Amino acid sequence: MAKKQEDGGKLLDRDLAEGTFFRFYLLCGEDDYRKREYRDKLTAALISKDDTMNYHYFTGDKLEPQEILDLGDTLPFFADRRVIVLENTGWFDSKAQEGIEERMERFPESTYVIFVEQKVDGKRRISKWMAKNGRSCMLNNVTGYQLEKWVLDYCRNGGKEITVPGARYLIEYAQADMMTLDNELHKLLDYCYDKEKIEVEDIREICVSQAHDTLFAMLDAIGDRNQDQALLLYHDLLALHNDSSMARSVLATLSRHFRILMEASKLVSEGKGNAEIAAACGVNNYFIGKYVSQAKQYSYAGLKGMVEKCQDTQYAIVSGKIQDIVGVELLIVEFSGKSRA
Repeated sequence: MAKKQEDGGKLLDRDLAEGTFFRFYLLCGEDDYRKREYRDKLTAALISKDDTMNYHYFTGDKLEPQEILDLGDTLPFFADRRVIVLENTGWFDSKAQEGIEERMERFPESTYVIFVEQKVDGKRRISKWMAKNGRSCMLNNVTGYQLEKWVLDYCRNGGKEITVPGARYLIEYAQADMMTLDNELHKLLDYCYDKEKIEVEDIREICVSQAHDTLFAMLDAIGDRNQDQALLLYHDLLALHNDSSMARSVLATLSRHFRILMEASKLVSEGKGNAEIAAACGVNNYFIGKYVSQAKQYSYAGLKGMVEKCQDTQYAIVSGKIQDIVGVELLIVEFSGKSRA
């Protein structure tokens, strides 16, 4: 049996706690919140926030590799380290530049590079080089008990307690998206400043909104193959916000929703009961019956393809290949079409 890969977060926490760092880091996986969190933690540990001479940040797949490599060859200016953060370069997937790893290997000991990538092809030479010479950290979505613990710890660090039912209710409301959870927990801590414990009623009061109800109605419309209604509800959601953040929230919701359906489909085929499926998927028992019912309307392969399409759309958005509002609308059109995956 293949050895289970250790969670990238544990490896990074160990490096941060011990204060011993690799010169090259690759943060990858589907959890954008944790990638951003550890990017910032590593940067803060490696270099002063005021050292603008030796800190460099680049993003996008149109970077000029030679510029980055020349910068990496340069010794720091009156400091111990030069830190370069590179996001969504595409160097680790089909657009990888051959030979980059050979140049990075010759960087001075004072140069530290942090890659934050959406897609990584483990067969690429640079990916294999990173695994051997740096720290490759897969940061996938936290689910189930681990996510509940994260919410409990978050509140505890903010000087509050939250009930376990409250934590589960909030996770379900936020669709287990950690960026949404972070925003809602900030609001809850402020709202409950004069209380010792956060209850379900507080979450209903401050978090649950028109957008929440509309979002779930949109998911139902997609499941019913009611394309007109799904698109109407999507545009209603966009109208609630004047920026494009709602489109990205919808994408996160679609991705999680179909990932749960995919896992539920697999477990149903194995003869698992609803309680076991709920625990494995990180879903409240109250909601699992609806997920199981929807999962039975699709094939496992079809659901897997839908999850992959969500990931492809996310990559296209962050790399600037498509506008977020348009990309999500195209997904909804495809997922709510008449043919059943």
